[in-house]
Amino acid sequence: MNPFEKIEHEVRFGARIPIDEELPRWDAELGKMKGSVKNKARKLNRLKKIRECATENNYIIEPIEGYNKTVYLVGLNPETCNCQFNKNGKGKTCAHIMAVHLYRKLRG
Repeated sequence: MNPFEKIEHEVRFGARIPIDEELPRWDAELGKMKGSVKNKARKLNRLKKIRECATENNYIIEPIEGYNKTVYLVGLNPETCNCQFNKNGKGKTCAHIMAVHLYRKLRG
């Protein structure tokens, strides 16, 4: 089951989603990111931080207070995001793109 299917399954079947998730943060001591990208995608939706742009398949992700101050731009055709995660070319889907997919699934 891919990450999008898992989130959709959790939402559809009412799985318990913790309210106090650990959002992804850089841990200098470990030298890597800690926290869950899926939790961040869910939290962005729960806090209603996703806005549709006038152009089709483009979205704005507003910052989470106390976590970041940056507004991110997400495109779905092709999948793009201006976040640091994507700039590093990790080859994985960032939380912002994942949040937009969840947003679209939840709104049918």
